[in-house]
Amino acid sequence: MNDESSEAAYAASIRVETGTRWLGRPLHYYPTLPSTNDLLVELAAQDAPTGSMVVTDYQSRGKGRLGRRWLAPAGTSLLFSLLFRPEWPPERAAWLTMIAGLAAVRAIESVTGQPASLKWPNDLVLPAGNRWCKVGGLLLEGQFSADRMHAAVLGIGINVNIEPEQLPSTHYPASSLLIESGRVVQRASLLGSILKSLESEYEAADRGQSPHLDWQSRLITLGRRIQVTTSSDGRTIVGIAEGTDDWGRILVRDDSGRQHAMAAGDVTLQVDNYRE
Repeated sequence: MNDESSEAAYAASIRVETGTRWLGRPLHYYPTLPSTNDLLVELAAQDAPTGSMVVTDYQSRGKGRLGRRWLAPAGTSLLFSLLFRPEWPPERAAWLTMIAGLAAVRAIESVTGQPASLKWPNDLVLPAGNRWCKVGGLLLEGQFSADRMHAAVLGIGINVNIEPEQLPSTHYPASSLLIESGRVVQRASLLGSILKSLESEYEAADRGQSPHLDWQSRLITLGRRIQVTTSSDGRTIVGIAEGTDDWGRILVRDDSGRQHAMAAGDVTLQVDNYRE
C-alpha cells in the first residue's frame, strides 16, 4: 500500500504511481494552493510543456463550473490540473472534458469496484441508494485563437477519503469514494490510473478519434426531463434530454417538439435525481 501519511510521502507516491510517458510530467506538488488551475495557467504562460501537472492537498480557492466554490479538508481529496497544447479546432475543446470524464470514471471503478457515471456536463457521480451523488468534477480553461485551441488547463477534483460530516456544500447531493466503497482509497493510485487512461484517450483524440459515443454512454442525464437556463439571457427550457452532439452540447426536446442544442458554458441544469 502506498504511504500517504505525510505530504512528502504523498508526493513520493504520486511519482511512483504516475506510470505515463508524458502526461503528468513534470510534476509540481504543493501542500496548499489557492487553485491548481490558476497556478497551471500561470505556468502555461511561462511556456510549461504539455503534460505538466499541478497537485495539491488543499485548495483555499478551489473552483467549479460557473464560479462555484470547491472546498474540502486537507488530505482527503484528489486535486490536480493538467496542461495540454492540442492545436485542435476550438469546437473540439469539449473532447478534453469527455476524455477526462471517461478516464476518471474508469479509474474510480478500477480502484474502488464502484460503478461510476457522468452527469452532463462535468460531474462525476456514484449511485447511493435510489439517487445519484456527486463525488467529483472537471473544469476546463482554454486559450484560443480564431481557428485553434493553443493551450488548455484541465482541473479534476474528486472527494476521496472524506467522512460524511466533512462533505463540502454542493449544488448537487455529495458523497465520497470512502463513503460509497466503505474503505480508504489511496489517492496516488487513483491518480495514476486516471493519468494512464487519459494519456491513451488523448492520443486517440489527437489522431482525430472522437470520444463522443463512449462519453455519451456514461451520461445519467439522457432520457430524463430537465430544466436548462441560459446564462446569456436567462431563458429557461424544460424538456427531455434526448442526446448530445459531437461537440458535447446536450439536445433537449421541449414540450412543443422543438429541439435545442445547449452548450455547457451556456446553461445551469436541474435534473431528476432518482435512479430507475
